[in-house]
Amino acid sequence: MPGHPAKAQGGARAAGGSLNTATVVAVGFAVCLAQIGLAIPATLNGTFQTVLHPTGSSQLDWISDCTLLPIAALELTFGVLGDLFGRKRLLVGGALLLMVGELISGTSSGVAQMYVGQLIAGLGSATLFPTRSTK
Repeated sequence: MPGHPAKAQGGARAAGGSLNTATVVAVGFAVCLAQIGLAIPATLNGTFQTVLHPTGSSQLDWISDCTLLPIAALELTFGVLGDLFGRKRLLVGGALLLMVGELISGTSSGVAQMYVGQLIAGLGSATLFPTRSTK
């Protein structure tokens, strides 16, 4: 029966179920991207050395560390901000920051530009990691 309340609730549950699935997929994809952005710089040290010509090995270490430091320092802070302002905003903002940071890093012609790109990508990753606990 079209006007029956139980049917309307069942339809809402079905729509909510697909919404929850879409949310889980979006969050999983975002955290996967953040994890890839975190792991890739360490594996590309040889390429960075050839292309960017750093003056020492410590500059290569700092390329990876520029991503790790914002994550370690700000992940809990962004978790609180997600609770206050909404995890969806956190997810979208973090994805945009990660994209901008990786674009800067991908187009870098020097070590300093790579540092800036990795710091921005690290901020984006720090905003994405708390979204994995979305309810």
